[in-house]
Amino acid sequence: MTIEVTDIDGVVCLTLNRPPVNALDAHTLAGLQDFLHAHDRQTPLVITGAGRAFCAGGDTKQFFTVDQDQRLAMVAAINAVIGGLCAIEAPVVAAVNGHATGTGFMLMVCADWRIGVSGAAHQFALAEARAGVNIPELGLPLLRHEVPAPLLRQLTLSGRASDLTELLRWGVIDEVVSLADLQSQAINRARELASQDGFKAVKRQIRGPKILG
Repeated sequence: MTIEVTDIDGVVCLTLNRPPVNALDAHTLAGLQDFLHAHDRQTPLVITGAGRAFCAGGDTKQFFTVDQDQRLAMVAAINAVIGGLCAIEAPVVAAVNGHATGTGFMLMVCADWRIGVSGAAHQFALAEARAGVNIPELGLPLLRHEVPAPLLRQLTLSGRASDLTELLRWGVIDEVVSLADLQSQAINRARELASQDGFKAVKRQIRGPKILG
């Protein structure tokens, strides 16, 4: 299985587990779509990765070896996953255990709260221009909404990587904890956000349809 789903006392934890860097191939994207179709949008969600990466984005090796129809299907699946994550009404927390690049960066910012690992040398990048691929249709308004314009311009047009310190400064990452505490803090944060009576209504106002254009 390339995704693992557990329920920890009412918080669903979704773990990407496709070594070595949790790149999203067609099979994993299909699994994510199936999960999102079945997931109760009223239930808090924590998304994380196994191993040394949160998610390295789309599997470009597969993408450039399949035919045009299959490429279009992969892009459509990425858009569906972004849309599905953003449609969850309950809190979504990203436990960012490692590198997050390309579509992986976009999955990270789909979350309402993002937690990094203190002291880690993780890289965060949006190098679609360097890879020779377009930003997914739903990824563009998401990034424009969630990443400050100067930083977004630099990351997308230069292909350079960012780090945890920079993303904390810009508010793209919200807090950092030790790796040992990452999952428990993410679960606690999801519960804390969900405990607010008006969370879902305010989320719809702040991160509702406008986030995807």
